Amino acid sequence: MKKTLFLSVLALGSMTAFAQEKNVEIEKLAVAAVQEEEYTEIVKDKLPAAVVEAFEKTYEGASIKKAYVNAKEEYKIEAVDSNSQDFVAYFDKDGNLLKKDN
Repeated sequence: MKKTLFLSVLALGSMTAFAQEKNVEIEKLAVAAVQEEEYTEIVKDKLPAAVVEAFEKTYEGASIKKAYVNAKEEYKIEAVDSNSQDFVAYFDKDGNLLKKDN
């Protein structure tokens, strides 16, 4: 009887461990997919007004060095902040911040 109870607890515990492991892998894959998108360089003047306004509001004092766009109309902006630190910010076409890399 003790062996049956022990095996039941062991089986239940191992199922729980594997269930948590899969969620972590999904999150990593989603992040990797965003980073691997192919971006094409565009002139800064071609950025949508919503993206420029959101950038200026979010990163006050920063200036845009280069801009890129991908097929999903997501914008990658290479910029420098007021402390001369380079960073990269990602926006969608509506000006929503997707991600920031230092």
